[in-house]
Amino acid sequence: MGKERKRKAKKTTSSTKRKGSSSERNEKPLTNSLTSENGGETDLVKENQKIKGKARYSIKDLLKQAEECLDNFNYELAIKFCERALGIEPDNLEVLEMAGSVYLETGDMDKAKSCFENAVRISPDQGYSKFMNLGQLLEGQEAVAAFNKGIQLMISSKENDTAQASASDSTAASSTEISTAYCSLAEMYLTDECFKEEADSKCYECCQKAVEFDATNPEAYQLMASCLLSQQNMEEARKMLDKSLELWQGKDEELPEAPVPPYETRIATSKLLIELENYETAGSVLEELIEESDEVPQVWYLLGWLNHITNQDSTSIRTCLEQAQKLFTQFGCDDQPMMDHVTEMLASLPEVENPDEENGDHEDDSDPDDGEEEEMDTQ
Repeated sequence: MGKERKRKAKKTTSSTKRKGSSSERNEKPLTNSLTSENGGETDLVKENQKIKGKARYSIKDLLKQAEECLDNFNYELAIKFCERALGIEPDNLEVLEMAGSVYLETGDMDKAKSCFENAVRISPDQGYSKFMNLGQLLEGQEAVAAFNKGIQLMISSKENDTAQASASDSTAASSTEISTAYCSLAEMYLTDECFKEEADSKCYECCQKAVEFDATNPEAYQLMASCLLSQQNMEEARKMLDKSLELWQGKDEELPEAPVPPYETRIATSKLLIELENYETAGSVLEELIEESDEVPQVWYLLGWLNHITNQDSTSIRTCLEQAQKLFTQFGCDDQPMMDHVTEMLASLPEVENPDEENGDHEDDSDPDDGEEEEMDTQ
């Protein structure tokens, strides 16, 4: 398999990353009605009244309110507090980073990028979070430069913290954070920068650094497997992916079990497993993903592809691929090659003249008395 240009998957590396998954956020709707069920004022009305009392709130107060809103997944109010703080002190570094993080959470990439770029302009040599966040929003060499600068500052903060034996509330980067940052950089060499001559060696070097800082980070081994696969080193790629699975599935009793990777990461895991011909494990991972959420088209596509490769019955293949097609249409699709592959596989399946017949529901159209009549004729 030749090297392919893969779509870059952005990851959150912000130090202000919110608790809870996207599904959890969806389960907590914003308070946006004017009155509560008992006729009283809602939190939104009350907080808006607070914002109007501008003179009563300092920058510190506004940031505290924004943080509380973020903890409660109330992004609408968090943005209001951040924008009010920006109106007072547009060059306040803490305000810019907080606002950038909120915009990043809500998908307003242009405003997030503007905030982080202003933060970098104001403080180009201190604070790594803005560089790691900016790396998610930039492309190509600009993103690589941002990640490299962020990693440099992370390592410096850790070294200074160790030398000074700082207190437990230190803002220094942890080994796990540095490992994750190297993973973000490694992924750049698998996506945006994959056609550069030194991409393979740079990617592998980043993966090694990620393992060096945290040998229990399953993502580092999975990215190393991707790197080795792009080099056609199938055997070593399988070993690295097995190591990753051992860590988060708790198979290595000598090491503490790592947290289960995010949903998107496990989609990539299943794709790698299929490409490395570990079909049984790929099926298990995909089934678990569907149990968690059955509305992700990529998962149905991969399960349909897996069934197609392993020569499963056409019904199971068709069911998965048609579900993928339905969800692609429902939610939109930014991966046209994947959609084309779904269409191609569906076209390769035998036509179903009678849908009930493929499902095993065979109807006997013959008259039940025909047999008796034939028997009488022979007598």
